Amino acid sequence: MEFSAFLDHLRDAYLVEFEAAYEQQKSERGAIHPEVAFEISGDTYRHIYVVDFIAGKAGRGIAIEVNPGRQAYVSGGPFVYDGMTVSFRCASWDGMAFALTPVTPQLHGFEPWFDRWVNLDEQSPVVGGHHSGGIHSAVLGERHLEVDFGTAPIDALTGLLKIFAENGVREVKVASSKTPEPCD
Repeated sequence: MEFSAFLDHLRDAYLVEFEAAYEQQKSERGAIHPEVAFEISGDTYRHIYVVDFIAGKAGRGIAIEVNPGRQAYVSGGPFVYDGMTVSFRCASWDGMAFALTPVTPQLHGFEPWFDRWVNLDEQSPVVGGHHSGGIHSAVLGERHLEVDFGTAPIDALTGLLKIFAENGVREVKVASSKTPEPCD
């Protein structure tokens, strides 16, 4: 499978479940608001976290997160992208952990990438469905990076991969940031 086809499959496997969850919650709860951003404490980058849905009336809503099934976790590669080797092991669109070789002490370009794709100003175009086209969160540590790509397009992931290449990364291993068990 080609890299672009693999990324389409990875994203679509999650979005099918996101859309189904939206319809289910809408029928069960009535009022539902997709992709609402919050400021939270903890390790999330800039303390921004976008929850999948808020259900209920204003002031009395509950946060709902989609928990995708096994079919949303896929493995693939190795692929070559922008001079790097990229492989995926049991990754899902809504929770990727990136292992970079060599480890880069500072990821130059990450901040503007995050600003563009978190989509707080809702400038990214929505193509069908009930989503914003933005990432939901990122955790950037000294030796690790995790991203929930939410409903962002594939360009968000390939843009991040380009940043890795510009920072001298030669190999990227992507795994799930959510589940420790193997998916094969």
